[in-house]
Amino acid sequence: MSSAVARRTVKSAWAGPEPTEEEAVVTPRRVRPVPAGRRRSPGRNGRGGRSGAPERPGRPDGGTIPGCPVPGTAARSYDRRMTPADDPVRTRPRLHLFDLDGTLLYGSAAAVEISQQLGVEREIRALERAFAARELSPPQYAERACALWSGLTDQVVAAAFAGAPWLAGIREVWAEIRASGDRCAVISLSPDFFVRGLLDWGAHAAYGSRWPEVPCGIPDGSRGTQSARSTVSTRYPSRPVDPAGILTPAAKVKVAKKLCAEFGVLPQDCVAYGDSLSDTELFAAVPVSVAVNADHHVRAVASYAYTGRDLRDAYRLVSVAR
Repeated sequence: MSSAVARRTVKSAWAGPEPTEEEAVVTPRRVRPVPAGRRRSPGRNGRGGRSGAPERPGRPDGGTIPGCPVPGTAARSYDRRMTPADDPVRTRPRLHLFDLDGTLLYGSAAAVEISQQLGVEREIRALERAFAARELSPPQYAERACALWSGLTDQVVAAAFAGAPWLAGIREVWAEIRASGDRCAVISLSPDFFVRGLLDWGAHAAYGSRWPEVPCGIPDGSRGTQSARSTVSTRYPSRPVDPAGILTPAAKVKVAKKLCAEFGVLPQDCVAYGDSLSDTELFAAVPVSVAVNADHHVRAVASYAYTGRDLRDAYRLVSVAR
């Protein structure tokens, strides 16, 4: 079962000014009526009008009928207000920004999935609770998680990624976003070596925290079997965590601005999807946000709220409202 709740859109300070009426509407050309008893001066072709242009169908007072084309020509856009289909505000590309932990992953996080593979789930759950209670900063969390993962290899990461509880429809939503000319990106505090796997699913960009790189597993071929388990060439982590490379909630906003510049998208055309307090700064920075499987604190600041296990339903909230 899934449920979607529409909420009032929160105006964003980062979104910039709303398009003015002049930007969204083409101003009709003003035509001066010809006074009664007076004829237009002939044009170069002798038919009247400016620069020999053919006469437009007129009213009895000598003006022109708005929206009525010049004979033999197509209708001009300055004679009418734009429809939603050709409103530049509506046809500009959008940038969809997705969180990972608890958003694209249902009820889980990248670090939890990796820890399950390594048999330290209980320990990582304790770190998760401390981080959610703001008892740990993002760099502190990363340092303590790395200390638990001494046996981490790229094969462990691949297994965690493959077995994670992803929402249904992620690839389909991103394919639809691409087909519409929009952009989609993932911005997560989780390790970048896990986040970047989503590039293969159709994301235009994937940003995660720069945790120490994962050593490659070296197949132990001493017994000559194809199913031989892997040993670790280097104990993880091979270097300390660099606090400067660990993303924070505020850094998500900076990454979003960078992506806007990279993709040529206006900040007011961004949509954010998230589930936790680490997403609220980005929610406040964009005009449209979707709380996905979030608690009431995050739902209260989002434009829309969705509970369920299919990203297609969450995306439909903003694609239909567009």
